[in-house]
Amino acid sequence: MLPLPSDIESTSSLTATLSSECVENMVFCVHKHFFRRESSYFDSLFRSPSIPCNDPPGSSETNPVVLKDTKSEAFAGLCWIFYNPKYSIYTATVDRWTEILDLAQRWVFKEVEQLCIRELQKLSIPPVEKIHIYQAFRIDRSLLAESFAKLTLRPETLSLEEGNKLGIETALQIAQARELSRGSTGRASAVQLNDAELRSVIQNAFGLEEEAFFDFAVYVPFDFMRISLTYFVITLRRRVHRQHRDHLSP
Repeated sequence: MLPLPSDIESTSSLTATLSSECVENMVFCVHKHFFRRESSYFDSLFRSPSIPCNDPPGSSETNPVVLKDTKSEAFAGLCWIFYNPKYSIYTATVDRWTEILDLAQRWVFKEVEQLCIRELQKLSIPPVEKIHIYQAFRIDRSLLAESFAKLTLRPETLSLEEGNKLGIETALQIAQARELSRGSTGRASAVQLNDAELRSVIQNAFGLEEEAFFDFAVYVPFDFMRISLTYFVITLRRRVHRQHRDHLSP
């Protein structure tokens, strides 16, 4: 549960270190220290106000820093990072993390940005949605290797809606990876490559670094898994039969 603005105000007690921010006609009283330490944008703002005066913006509730194009709930989420009562434990939805990430990138909160990415990585996000989010925020593409693998290996091709959401470049890369991994059989679920070959196809199709890690064993389609299991059973039976025959031989 994220703190409401009133919760944040109640935790502020050192008047000399507070800064007032106005968001959607709501005034937040927050410790200036966090904003100067974590954000080069706010550090520059507080260090050198655009108009030198005795009462610079943010020095009081009657003269706050006005943050335009910002939702109060999103700003409360950003403040929650600093005022979280549970040390290093953050629980929020994908939408909440993307709201905080948007503000972190806008105001250059580098450490908060990295925190948002780490927390997003922990969440179960459908591959198309995850790719869409990471592309929108220009997050390291290598973190999408797992999602690219899932879309390459799943039986269904991309829908028109999914293609529009991913963008033409990524949609074409997925189509290429799917084609290269299946050969000319025409069967939607029949992946023709082994793990190493499939890894190479996906890395090349999406321009990923070699160290991008993803485990194909989790995402191999059912038909391919069934063939592998059948081969394993047949091999095991042959081995048992051979051992039994050798045991009976004089």
